[in-house]
Amino acid sequence: MEAPPTYRQPVQKQVSDSTDYSDRIELWSTARERKAWEEQAELFAIVNTLEQLESAFARGAVEHAEYEEACGRLLAQFGSTHKALVQSGQIQSLAAFLDRFHVECPRSVERIRVGHPQGAVGGSARDERRSVVIVKELTENFINVANMLSMQLLAVDQLEPALDSLVKTIEKGKSAGILQGFDSQPLENWYQTIAAKEAWYNLDEDQARQLLYDLNRAKASTDEILNNE
Repeated sequence: MEAPPTYRQPVQKQVSDSTDYSDRIELWSTARERKAWEEQAELFAIVNTLEQLESAFARGAVEHAEYEEACGRLLAQFGSTHKALVQSGQIQSLAAFLDRFHVECPRSVERIRVGHPQGAVGGSARDERRSVVIVKELTENFINVANMLSMQLLAVDQLEPALDSLVKTIEKGKSAGILQGFDSQPLENWYQTIAAKEAWYNLDEDQARQLLYDLNRAKASTDEILNNE
């Protein structure tokens, strides 16, 4: 029989730790919760990137043309992402979102409040300002239709208004000369097909897949054209 330890013998305590610290901590348990976290992460990334851009421009580290293009895109991305989060009830406002996660981005908040890049109004021509607005609307409309497809909102009375807005914005872009050479026929065909159906009609899985494919190709094409402007 083993003798008990004396005061001269250190007690060896066996600690059993069954915790596996290599396990990942999941923030979600369902696909919907995962999408909600990803959308909020996207909003944070947009706001933080805009903050860094504004800071770099203030230091003179970014040329005005490069700054204006990047800022316009970030503002457009913010508008659509923020709108989707508010409408889904995930956040109440940008201020509440930033306060919740203890984020301080004063330059970004001010730029979002103004609604356009520095120098886009007053120092630039009216056509330049109109182009920024069109690019913002175009980005929002593309994201809106893509989100509807991902959420399985496939009824005619749901998709038709969103596609109508997208097609009309594309036409504005062509008229303004910023989407020269863009082939909008596939999206126009989709709009005509959907508009001819009854309000209750739902796209089937194959139709929704093809529409998303055509939408992504159109988005990539417009991005390429705008990046070469």
